[in-house]
Amino acid sequence: MKGRDNFGYKLLFLIVLVVAILNTTARGYRPLFAFFAPAPDSTDTTKDSLAKADSLHKLRFPIYDKTGDPVTDYHNPGSIDLADPKNEQKTIEYDPADSNRYEFKDKLGDNFLRNPTYLTLDEYEKYKGQVDEDSYWQRRLDALTQFNKTP
Repeated sequence: MKGRDNFGYKLLFLIVLVVAILNTTARGYRPLFAFFAPAPDSTDTTKDSLAKADSLHKLRFPIYDKTGDPVTDYHNPGSIDLADPKNEQKTIEYDPADSNRYEFKDKLGDNFLRNPTYLTLDEYEKYKGQVDEDSYWQRRLDALTQFNKTP
């Protein structure tokens, strides 16, 4: 009968434990002794409040805008937004007379989407090498996918 008498305490302890675990996972881990820490200085509170405000407005899956520079855009992580429109024209032209650089233009119809970006020979070779390498691996993946299809 003694085990039956402690059932209420055990149930209450279990409920408090579950609530504490759910609260910790919902808000992020914060140790218990943080409640007893001394109050921060007034100068630190403005920095903390700004940091908290910034962290509240960050997206879990951020959307990155293109800069127009093919080298830096190539290294930006993929985001969940839509792909480029089909009528967008990306051209790279070499300008030997004026600047001896490559000009990257991004147009939609007759209008420029972004200002043209200029690449040096080294930057252009690096960009072109990365594009060609990705194209090569995509072709291999497509061929492997076709080969492994069951009729």
